[in-house]
Amino acid sequence: MANTDRANGFAVVQDYWGDISSIAHEWPLTAGETIAKGDVVYLTSAGRVSIATATTANRILGVAATSCASATVGDPILVYDNPKQVFSGQSVSGALADPYTTGSEASCFDLVATTGGMYVNSAASTYDVFKVVGFGVEPDGSASAVGAYQKQLVMFNPAVHIFGTTA
Repeated sequence: MANTDRANGFAVVQDYWGDISSIAHEWPLTAGETIAKGDVVYLTSAGRVSIATATTANRILGVAATSCASATVGDPILVYDNPKQVFSGQSVSGALADPYTTGSEASCFDLVATTGGMYVNSAASTYDVFKVVGFGVEPDGSASAVGAYQKQLVMFNPAVHIFGTTA
């Protein structure tokens, strides 16, 4: 059965160790931001949250747990910011790359960043944002078929997450 194209960002599944309780922390927003629940966000050099773009290659903070429209500077937003968090997200259509055989941190995939409809670009690995760690399920609970629009379990590459690596 073919998967349906329903890119709607990323949803929390569990953490790396299987704990299903997820904690979202409050962070201050950058002025003018419009962010949907499930969007990937990053921490600016001013210490405020902004929506990630396809070329955001570092300082990823996590996934928005709440949404905001046209934020005033400092408005709060809740973010799932655990670097070991596992999320469910959709893969790009028609990707030919095999996301389950990537063997290192450097073999990760990119983000397609559209507010409210972000997904994994498993056809590109320039910015290496996501590591695919398993199969996801469709909204009705059925298994997501391998191929176009597959729902996948992903984690942030530690090299791009703000809390993922230490010097």
